[in-house]
Parts: sequence; structure tokens; C-alpha cells
Amino acid sequence: MKRLSILVAILLFSLSAGTLSAQKKAKPTFETIYRPVYGYILDTLTHMPISDVKVYAFDSAEDAEQGREALAKSRNPMSVRLKGDVVETRTDGSGRYMIPALSTGVLVFCIPEGNTVLVEEIMGRSEVSIGRQKKEQTAGYDITELLGKDYRRNEGKTRRKDAEGVVLDMDFKAYIPQPGDRAKVSRVTVERRLTDVETGEILSSAVPAVRDGKAFHKQRRKMIAKGEVSDSLYALADRFPLLSDTTASVRVTDRVNTEMWKDRCFRLGYFVGMETDGEVKMLDTLYMMTNRVDKPLKYLEYEIDPYLWEVEETTEQRRAAVSRRLVLEGVYDSRVPEVLKDSSYILKELHLKASVAQDRPYDECIALADSMLTKTMGELRAAFGDKLDDKVRVTKISQVAKEGTGVEYRYVLSTGRQFSRNDYLARFRRAKDDAGLEELCRQAIEESMILEGMSWDYASNMLAAVHIRQGRPDTSILAPFIGQSERSEMLANQVLMHMMTGDLGEAASLAERLPDDYASLRELVRCKAGKEPADEESARLVAESSPRNRVIMDMVSDKVDESTLEVLMSMPEDEAFTWYLRARAHCQMHPDEFSADEYVVECLGKCFEIDEGMISVAKFDSGINEYALKEVLGVFVL
Repeated sequence: MKRLSILVAILLFSLSAGTLSAQKKAKPTFETIYRPVYGYILDTLTHMPISDVKVYAFDSAEDAEQGREALAKSRNPMSVRLKGDVVETRTDGSGRYMIPALSTGVLVFCIPEGNTVLVEEIMGRSEVSIGRQKKEQTAGYDITELLGKDYRRNEGKTRRKDAEGVVLDMDFKAYIPQPGDRAKVSRVTVERRLTDVETGEILSSAVPAVRDGKAFHKQRRKMIAKGEVSDSLYALADRFPLLSDTTASVRVTDRVNTEMWKDRCFRLGYFVGMETDGEVKMLDTLYMMTNRVDKPLKYLEYEIDPYLWEVEETTEQRRAAVSRRLVLEGVYDSRVPEVLKDSSYILKELHLKASVAQDRPYDECIALADSMLTKTMGELRAAFGDKLDDKVRVTKISQVAKEGTGVEYRYVLSTGRQFSRNDYLARFRRAKDDAGLEELCRQAIEESMILEGMSWDYASNMLAAVHIRQGRPDTSILAPFIGQSERSEMLANQVLMHMMTGDLGEAASLAERLPDDYASLRELVRCKAGKEPADEESARLVAESSPRNRVIMDMVSDKVDESTLEVLMSMPEDEAFTWYLRARAHCQMHPDEFSADEYVVECLGKCFEIDEGMISVAKFDSGINEYALKEVLGVFVL
């Protein structure tokens, strides 16, 4: 309540800043002022809000970390009440919140779904929003189904460009007929989001415009005054005239600077939501602008063909056993080697040596050493039982030492498989399929880790090759070797797996270390990561890697001509990308921004018929004529 009072005072202060500025009082620093922080919690895939998220505001990162740990340890974090100087609130039905906090403070979010806890530093921001993917995705709302045939939308917009970006002036009007149950319009919200359509990342957003119905606003004011509710949007709604209970008319004027996002595929949308008697509905989504970019390099293809090397068989060397040593300090130390407790090991040999410092007659030293050995063997038999059977070779030595008294263990272990490297190489060649080969590789790696303390590089690379061929990359397999004098084949395979997972930045970074024998792969990865070819030789290497890549490099260098079309005509016609590149090449050779070419329309139609997923690719590709795309899809993408 104390922090809530601070927030109210802050809002009153902002409304009367001109009057207060004339008073000569010491001004607090920016860091010590509790300011309102707005935000929303959003499902990044459906763009639907997540309600009932607990939001905590801490003054310091240390306090926030303690709060996070307390929430993370709890089986039911939503019921935890944190101690200390912390204020909390919850997101409402629209996924929004408002909370007073220091500009240097930290917010902690506790999301009911999956009991997820997230931490976000404020860093002077007035808006802190996060996107969170729900475990279960829901279908989008159908406006007609939700509101009925009587719902009408009147959309007016003006769009122009100036030095600061795109200026949008919108007038959203929605008429909601009086329903039979006499429900009243409680609240209407309009919120802007600039979203990267390829990654789902929210690039930019704004504090929503909020309009309340008269009856709802009056009731909410009373409940807030009594401390019965926490409403993050009330103060925003209080800035605008109230709505009637049956008609929602919201006017939004917004300025969006899109210059910094010009190289990304984004969509600028405004999301209209309405609450009627406690029920929240997403009424409408108005997409005002779609940014299309020219990035043909991302269409480059590469061979999924793993790199291997040949290993010559050597003289048979069994690696079935390894010696390990453990020295126990003190005559009566009852510790035993923990490794012997592991059921995966077989004890082959056990050697004990008892040493007694010569501070007494020799016979007494030997007798003491013998008793130490007897005691130690008793402890080992009691601890390991079955492992110390008649098959285990046991040796015991009693000796007099110049100094130090204790028992020294030396034991020899086996995994029970006892395959040599040559054995595994033969079994790799005889493997009937990838499933059997994968099992053998994992067995060899496990045994190598046990016997030598490190993974076998050849078996690890073979396992990575299996994963690459099956389209399930696992970069953790080769990660221990990267940067540790790794073979070039292993580095190349790691590059391939990072490309397959979409981590092109890491792939390009690793590829820079590849030798000249892998120049084609190195340059291809650079281009896939969005970098232009370094020189003509680099461009040539990429172009020669496949017919498709030849066409794309012609597009990048603006050299699309008849020879390019010849290559396109030789490509398989049952592949969607063949028709897509034909359409794109024709658009590049015959640029006409305001008409639809019949050949382009034909190619796009066949492309989408083969693979509907190519529609989303074409929508945001500025190399595809918008009017031709409209002919195929029936609607403009902008």
C-alpha cells in the first residue's frame, strides 16, 4: 500500500509538473525516484496476453536474486509471499501491469504456466515487456464468431514517411450492439507491436491506449481506493474521455521510427482488445505496415554430407584395464574408493601396501603393517562383497618406511567389454544401419571415457556423422574437441550442425578456422550468415557448389541473364524452390512495380501448390513483385 501510494503521487506529480517546478525544493536523483513501470506479458506465437502473472519489483539485483531463488525452489511459486522491501502486482486479463519501481531496480516475473520465473533489469526504462511461449498454443480468435454479424469496424488511417520514419494516424471505431444479457463495455485497449516475422521477436511496442466505459471506470476507482484491486491500466484510461457502455470509439495517433529495422522482415500491427463485464476478447488485429527485404543469400543450399577420415589398424593393443591409485592417510582411515561402488566396473586386481614409519623395532613395524592390511581387507570385503571374489587378484605388502604410516591402494578395473580400437573399427564397418552404428559409437566413447579419461575422437566424429545424416544435429558431441587441436573434419562437422540448428553466427565464426581445403564450405557459411562474398573467388566457389547457388549468386551480383535462366530451366520442376527462383529471376530481369507479369504469377502458383510454406517466404521478399503476389493470393501483403 505504501508503494501504491507512491505511484499515485507520481502520477499526480506528472499531471501538475508545471506548478511544482516553480517551487524551489531539492530535487531527488533519478535513481531514487519510484516511477511507474508499464509492460505486458505476451505469448510470442499467438500474440495473446498471459494473465495472472505475478510481477515483483526489487530495489537491487541482490534482493531480486534472493526472490528468484525462493520462487524457483517452491513447488507452487504462485503462492509464495516474498519477504523484504518488495512490491508486487499481477497482470490483468490483457496481460498488462503497472508497478512503481526504481530506475535501477529489477523485476521478477512468475508465470503460472509451467511455474516459470524470469528476471529483467529495468535499466531506466518506463516499459518492460516480455514475450513467453505457452506450452499449449490456442487458435486465433475469429471475430465473427466472437461478436456476431452485427459487429462493424470503421478503420481510417493515414500513412506518410518523413525523416523520422513512418507516421501513422489511426481512427479505430467499433460498434458493439447491446447483447441480450445486458453486458456493458468495460474497457477497450489498442496496442502497437512491431514484430520480426522470422524470429517472433518484438522489436518495438508502446504503452497501450486505454478507454474505459463510464460505469466500469467509476466502479474501478472505488475498488482501487479501498485497496481491493490492482489495475495497471486504470491510470492510462484516466487520461482519456470515458466511453458509453455500448459504443467503443478509440482514436490513436502514433509515430513509429522504422529506420533501425529496415534490414529485417517485420510487421507493424495494432491489437484491439475489449473487456465486457470481466470477459476479455481480442477483437481485431490491424496490420498497418509490412517490411519486405531483399536477402537472396539466405536461400543458399549446402550439402548435408558429413566429413570422415580413415584410421589404419594398428598392432592389437587391449585397452581393457586402467590403473588408479588412492592413498589413504592414517592407520584407521576407513574410506574406500568410491569408484569401486560403480556397478559398471569389474574389479580385476587389487594391490595393497602398508607402510609403517620406523620409530620402533622392525618386527613390531611389520606386525603393525600386517594388522593394518588385515583391517583394510575386512573393510573392503564388507563394502564390496561380490566384487572381491576368487577371480580378483589380491596382493599385500607390509614394509617399513623412513617416514609416514598408512595403507596404499592400487586397483585395476575393467568395463567387461574388453574391445580394442581395432575391434571397434571392424564393428563400425560391419554395422548394418545408422541405429547399430550409433550404439557402437556410444559404447566406444563410454569405454574410452572410463579407461582413458577422455572421449575417442574418431568414435565421436562418427557419432556426429550419424546425427548429421539423420537430420538431428547435436553440437554437444564434438564440443569437447573444438578449440583443443581438433581435426579439420570435426570442425567442419560442427559447422554443419550449427547451420542445421540455425545458429549461423556460430557456424560462420567456426568456419573462419577451416583450412583452404574447406574454402567452399567456409565461403558458403559466410554468405548464409548474411555477409557478401569477400571477392570474386569467394563468389565463384559458392556459385559452383550447386545450380541453385549459381542462380542466387547471379541475383546477388545483379547479373541475372539468359545463362541464369538456362540453369533455372535445368533444375527439377517438382521442387517448390525451382519455381520460386524462376519467378524471382524474372522479376529481377523485368522490374515493373505496378503490374503483374503472367509468367511470374504462373511460377508462384506452381510454387505454392507444391509447398504452401513458401507463401510466408514470398510475402516478405522484396524481390517478388507485390502485384503478382496479390494475383496469386487474392490480397495485398502490405
